[in-house]
Amino acid sequence: MTLVISGATKVTVSKLSVNLSDLTGSVSMEFPDLNVSTLYDMDTDVMNSMTLKGVGHCNATISNLKVNLTGRAELTSKDMNGKTYLKLTHVKITMLIGDAVGRLVDSSNDEENIMLTEAANTFYDINRAEMLEMFTPIAEEIAEALVTELGGQVLSSLPYNEMFVD
Repeated sequence: MTLVISGATKVTVSKLSVNLSDLTGSVSMEFPDLNVSTLYDMDTDVMNSMTLKGVGHCNATISNLKVNLTGRAELTSKDMNGKTYLKLTHVKITMLIGDAVGRLVDSSNDEENIMLTEAANTFYDINRAEMLEMFTPIAEEIAEALVTELGGQVLSSLPYNEMFVD
């Protein structure tokens, strides 16, 4: 899966809290505009009434995104070199999406799929608030998985005692 997110450099961190005694932390961030581009391969039933199939690109702009992230870690056992690392044990993300506009662009060259994709785009445009409410928990789950995976990779490469210098 290809996923490109740009605009994250414009983030504002409004709250940051780290507790080293119980290895917990939280952060609140605001992103004015995020641009998301990905490929999709879809074969699904929408509301048990319409089959949506196709492959293509999805481009979207998410505006005024507020993210609250909380997490917990634990120290690993010492490795062969006597070093310990942090391991994420819990990540929870909540999002408030101000708005999101986007397009699915079918590249299957199948006329029916292209028409259904355009119908889906129109449906989204007309029902954007309801669709955002429906998609937000999915976006939160994806973000939690990404943070857990990427955070785990970073934390497993940096020994705990080297993270904080006196």
